[in-house]
Amino acid sequence: MAGALSVRRAALAAVLAGGAALLLAQSYDLSLANISVAASGSVGVPLAVNVGVSAPGGASGVTVTAIFQPAVTFDAAGSTAGCAANAASGDAATTVLCPATGVPSVTISISPKTAGTLNVVAGVIGNEADPLMVNNSGRRTISVNAGSTPTPTRTPTPQPTLSKTPTPTATPASQGTATRTPTVATSTPTSTATRTLTATPTPPATPVPPGSAIYDASLRVPWCAAVGSFCDSGGLLAGRGTMAGGPEPNEPNTLDSCAEGGHGTYQVDPSIERIRVSSQVPGTLLAAGQMARVDITVFAPASGVYGVFLFQTGNAQPGAGQQISWTFAASLTPATTTAGSFQTLTASYALPAGTLQAVRAIFAPFGSAAPQPCTAGVNDDHDDLAFAVADPGAPTATFTPTLTPTFTPTATASSTHTPTLTPTPTATSTRTQSPTITFTPTATPTSTPTKTPTGIAGTLTFTRTRTRTATPTRTLTRTPTPTRTLTRTPTASPTPTAVPGATTLTDSFDRADSTALGNGWVEVSGDLSIANQRLQTASAAMDYLAVQPAVFGASQAVSADFASAGNAAAPSFGVVLRYQNASSYYRIYRTTGGTSVLRISKVAGGVETVLKSVAVVNPAANVFFHLEGRASGNTLTVALDGVDKGSITDSTFVSGASGLVIHSGGGATPVHRADNFRATLQ
Repeated sequence: MAGALSVRRAALAAVLAGGAALLLAQSYDLSLANISVAASGSVGVPLAVNVGVSAPGGASGVTVTAIFQPAVTFDAAGSTAGCAANAASGDAATTVLCPATGVPSVTISISPKTAGTLNVVAGVIGNEADPLMVNNSGRRTISVNAGSTPTPTRTPTPQPTLSKTPTPTATPASQGTATRTPTVATSTPTSTATRTLTATPTPPATPVPPGSAIYDASLRVPWCAAVGSFCDSGGLLAGRGTMAGGPEPNEPNTLDSCAEGGHGTYQVDPSIERIRVSSQVPGTLLAAGQMARVDITVFAPASGVYGVFLFQTGNAQPGAGQQISWTFAASLTPATTTAGSFQTLTASYALPAGTLQAVRAIFAPFGSAAPQPCTAGVNDDHDDLAFAVADPGAPTATFTPTLTPTFTPTATASSTHTPTLTPTPTATSTRTQSPTITFTPTATPTSTPTKTPTGIAGTLTFTRTRTRTATPTRTLTRTPTPTRTLTRTPTASPTPTAVPGATTLTDSFDRADSTALGNGWVEVSGDLSIANQRLQTASAAMDYLAVQPAVFGASQAVSADFASAGNAAAPSFGVVLRYQNASSYYRIYRTTGGTSVLRISKVAGGVETVLKSVAVVNPAANVFFHLEGRASGNTLTVALDGVDKGSITDSTFVSGASGLVIHSGGGATPVHRADNFRATLQ
């Protein structure tokens, strides 16, 4: 077994070196250990805020974000090396970023500017995904006294005399020159001044870690100026509106000024805390046409009636007078708890065209009406995150800035001053084509465990044997007795396995019981888990849908084994092809109960349309059957236990990711299972 593993690792390393591997997401559980600061302070008197961090050794780009409300004076000299403050929005807040890789804590030196209550919200993030977000942030409140503020002494500076002709002569153009001729009282001889104008949004003056969003005053939301593999709001969205104990910095943090409710109390009533957008293939840039993952951290109240509605746009900054066009991407349901809790919900969607994109998360009560991009509830939270995207097909952006020259004369004589204004836009994006994933694997013998379930009187038992084979095979043996023998050779490692002539990912779920699926899976809806080396649903009646973003393409063959725990509540079992987002994909599945059929359907705009239906008998309870769906060109095919049962043509979706879906109707036996997932790109 050790030799086989070495061969696999060597083969995987070779593929990775060629840029043609299915990469698995690396994740680290970062946490905020504590926020240590004096309980009270005084205006103008420095305070040292110490933020403790817990981070595994392999985590990179670990950054502490601290938000002070209201604004404070930041002292770089008294802070940990590398800490930098972003420009405050008026007197609302000051945000400080500190690199924290490999250190147990960072110290931030600040001086309060306003008497009263000073709120401190701190959080920690890294370059990699974080599987547990509830421990990433903390909050402290400081009582600030007025104190005695010294009166500053200033020596007045003689002011020059400035007289200007009130009407300038200007020739505005997208790349032209505007000339203005005022009369200035100065001793400086006639000269020519050149001014470079920068188009908004403006990148930050202070360096920030890659992927860490900053607040941009022109967009009015957190944003990432540079194209990267992820964009993370950090603590910039913590709290909601003006709610008690947790006002949100720069609220409402929406591109179109969609307001949010200010009612309620922080960590009692609902709020969105953080949004993170990342590429589904780790290490690759966010690029148009590729799948993106969105992690939304919320405080979910105990009522359990609230849900997250995710919207996305490919154009976060439309022209003057134009509204942002939001597209619904997913709805997510937090788990219900007795006292409320922080939870991170995950969705995915295909990035549209555009170089400046955004997502909007809305945390509001579920209702019967279709989700809207702006709601009006007193407890509703709306938060946007804008980010740069690589899009080789997008046109180069151009700007016609408004020219507002200013002059600073330094003496008192008379002369003519003729400035030349040359606008230089900075919004042109550099396009980076995402790499194409290909495989050149070598088939090597592997020693893998074989599971032989034997069902007698409805009870499954397992007998482990060992087989040796060069390529994965599946043999299904049926006998007229109640005993069903299933011999299979699953992949012993959770690493996706490539086969000659195709890009293939297989997963037999032969790993420890866990609520996290791992192996590159992204759960779109429902909470699937691994138990007894199978994939299984929870007890809630809903869709359980998970996708493999790495298997993204046009011609697909996707299959899995499924077992119904009982058909009375009419569960259904299927595979997902050409997945775009939670409301756009092909669904090939088997229904049970009163309507026992095979179906080929498309889900477009969240509405399912059945394209093909073939009658079959209900499956036996707790007996696995094999379902396969294929997409080749415009032809979609469904097969049951290796036999094609029907085909249909449709051209709605030409490419996308692959996955599986189980719809549970609940009931007395609600836990249904899946195994032996396989997705191939031809």
